[in-house]
Amino acid sequence: MLEMLLCENAFDSINHGFIHLNLAEKEGDEKDYKQALLSIFQGTELLLKQLLCLKNPILMFDKNSLYDKCVDPLKPKLEELFECKSLEVNKLCSEVKRIYPLEHKSINFKVIEKAARERNKIQHFGIQIQQENIQLLILELYNRVIRPAFIIIGTIIEDNDNSYNDYFNEKLNLIFNFFAIADREEDWLKTQNKNFIRMNCHHCGNFSLFVFYDHQSFPVRHYCSSCNNSMDKIDSDEFLICPECSGLSLIYDESIEAGTCLWYKCANNKDGGILVEMEYCTDCQEYRIEKKCKCNINDDD
Repeated sequence: MLEMLLCENAFDSINHGFIHLNLAEKEGDEKDYKQALLSIFQGTELLLKQLLCLKNPILMFDKNSLYDKCVDPLKPKLEELFECKSLEVNKLCSEVKRIYPLEHKSINFKVIEKAARERNKIQHFGIQIQQENIQLLILELYNRVIRPAFIIIGTIIEDNDNSYNDYFNEKLNLIFNFFAIADREEDWLKTQNKNFIRMNCHHCGNFSLFVFYDHQSFPVRHYCSSCNNSMDKIDSDEFLICPECSGLSLIYDESIEAGTCLWYKCANNKDGGILVEMEYCTDCQEYRIEKKCKCNINDDD
């Protein structure tokens, strides 16, 4: 039986990226920011391949390449696979969605698309990247893809110690000092008698999103002290029913093209928050939430 565990390889690439990210934060060298993104993105690709490999190693290879290089494409030899072309990242994402229809909801593939676009720019054009943008992109990539991927892999191989994620969480906090900054922000807001709650940020995954009610029965604004995630003004008619908690607390976030629930007790907010698949339907002129809107609800009836 062919077995190809890629976790350690992925870990090494991501860890190498974090080393460069730490150097970049200390010294401000753009080359370190560049290398951080390249290494962390490479590790992310390896994690997606690991997810497919745990089901069947041939899933992570291009089918045409398998038929071209292997005597038996359905039962290839390891030496033959070394000659095969693996799937590109967009096809990897599609395959993970197909193989893991339930688990993939915790992974935000739009973040991978953004990271892939920036990776391609670096590889082909050598452009400069704004420090703030690279920081946020790496945070999103870790919290929206890397962390949930490690959790899924750990569950499948019955190894539920979260050592990978614990290690990277600690590394990120040492680099950015998120917890101390958020704690200071919370203390300051309390001295100002602000009406707020603190919850996990849907962008960076840190417990640093401050949601303000300003004496209303619904959130009116929010911001994160760890990243640039913020909404300066939220109207009550923007809220929709959350499919997880059934609360009138779901709101569309244009920056990540997904829905976020702002009720801190919602299960979708555990460990950084699961994004809700959400897009505008031009037919019924309302939002389609998890592929359901007035159009197909009426069809079901």
